Amino acid sequence: IQKSQVISLSIGGNDLLQGVKNKEPLKQVYSRFEANFLKIDKIIKKLKKNAKEPYIIRYIEIYNP
Repeated sequence: IQKSQVISLSIGGNDLLQGVKNKEPLKQVYSRFEANFLKIDKIIKKLKKNAKEPYIIRYIEIYNP
């Protein structure tokens, strides 16, 4: 990640699908998704803090091959 210029992540799908499977309230599912997303985003930005080259982070919610 530290040397990458394009970072693509499929993120959040497991949180959303697990919530539907367990019939959790949407608000609870979204809160977990948001917490996980923000944590991962923070880690990536920390790793890229001293990047000398421009970079882009692409987030895809639900992977659908």
